[in-house]
Amino acid sequence: MSTNKERYDLWIGSELGLIKGVVLKKESFTNYGDIKALEKTQSITSMCWQKNDKKSSSILMGLKNGTVKTFDTSTYEIGSSITCNKQLPVRGVAALPDGSIVTCLDNGNLQRWKNDQCDLEKSVGDDIKVMVHNKHTTDIIATGGQENDLKLWQLKNMDKPVFTAKNVKNDFLNLRVPVWITAIDFFNDDNNRVAVGSANHIVRVYDRREKRRPVYETDWHEHPITALTLKPGNHSLLVGNSAGHMSEIDLRSGKQLGAFKGSAGSIRSIVCHKTQPYVGVCGLDRVFKLYDANRKIVKQIYMKSNLNFILMPDTELQLTEVIGDKREREGTDDVDVWQNMETVKDGNKNDKPKKKKKK
Repeated sequence: MSTNKERYDLWIGSELGLIKGVVLKKESFTNYGDIKALEKTQSITSMCWQKNDKKSSSILMGLKNGTVKTFDTSTYEIGSSITCNKQLPVRGVAALPDGSIVTCLDNGNLQRWKNDQCDLEKSVGDDIKVMVHNKHTTDIIATGGQENDLKLWQLKNMDKPVFTAKNVKNDFLNLRVPVWITAIDFFNDDNNRVAVGSANHIVRVYDRREKRRPVYETDWHEHPITALTLKPGNHSLLVGNSAGHMSEIDLRSGKQLGAFKGSAGSIRSIVCHKTQPYVGVCGLDRVFKLYDANRKIVKQIYMKSNLNFILMPDTELQLTEVIGDKREREGTDDVDVWQNMETVKDGNKNDKPKKKKKK
């Protein structure tokens, strides 16, 4: 394992179980994990931050083999692990302020761990595909999956959900609309609104203060939605699907604002920086891409393996090298190059200028 103390801008979990520290200014990354024993059973299916104190923090990684591992971002070492189940994948992991850990398996078995001991166990339904923790309200989580519609749970009282979504009305053929939730995200600084993406390429927004059915709904592309996140202002939504399409949807007008180009495979994770206008994207094309506010790629790094999850800290991202008091420019300015080149005249003396014909 490398002893390099490089400052990493963000962390990415791969399908082979490696966690990758990314340095954007150098467009490089470092693998951490057991490289000699790479298996897809150790695929990282979910990640979250776990703050140890004010100076250091760790990363919780939920794996496909039913375990949760801890990665220390200060020592770059993988610590203790929790075995939730030896066969079922972890669909969500959350770190609570009191030090406890919440996990949810594919079969809907939700557990809360304190000092490596399970003190709460609850079934939240079958075929869970995603479990998300509301960071703004420490004890609210959301779950959803195949034929298991959106539910909001309060960890203080798990007897029944505090909100259960109701399926939409039948389609124009009077057929029931299937439920298959694949992505969930809470609105920023909002305890009531939740955005949901489905394998039926539908985007929905729920507000538990109004009604159980969605307050906003739109059909987007023709492929299953695999990643979804709200922008910091809560006015627009970033969504990606299994075909590599990614767009920004305005929640006020319902229109598509623009597309993010450059992805060649299924998109698995989309993350917005809280203070800077950057969006990180990764997926099965093995390339991490960083977009700016104009939806243009400013950084692109080939990571050599399929990517599943991105964790981006609140600190400022450094995209360029700092040399003294000046910042190195990204790439070469083509305009300056052409302006500084000397004009070369044609060396063939036999070529005479053509005379203009008189009209």
